Amino acid sequence: MSGEKEPPKKRKKVEDKGDYEDKIEANKKKRFDYLLKQTELFSHFIQTGNKEEEDEQGTSTSKGRRSKGKAGRHRLKEKDEDKILLDHCKAEKDVEIFDKSPSYIQVGKMRDYQVRGLNWLISLYTHGINGILADEM
Repeated sequence: MSGEKEPPKKRKKVEDKGDYEDKIEANKKKRFDYLLKQTELFSHFIQTGNKEEEDEQGTSTSKGRRSKGKAGRHRLKEKDEDKILLDHCKAEKDVEIFDKSPSYIQVGKMRDYQVRGLNWLISLYTHGINGILADEM
């Protein structure tokens, strides 16, 4: 009896379970990539918001009025904004992205989800955002 193959129903259940786990992993990766894109998007808004606050603080006069002239409120043209975004993307390419556990971690080996989390934290840092990475409980 030990030489017999598994019944077709059991084999199909095992295959279905493997497919299900693959779909879950793909879904997790998809959600993680979405979060990375959202991080990049919102970091742009935060950076431009900080610049506007600095401009407002620097252009006010001693009486609390804004100074006249070009130093007042201004908006970037869409082409200028696109150029700034492209410059930021080019600068980000210098950032190291890990495929596996970094060499400076000598005691253990990071798992795949931990490496992705590390890359996410690095991308947050390059965009000037503080982040906390928590594991699912």
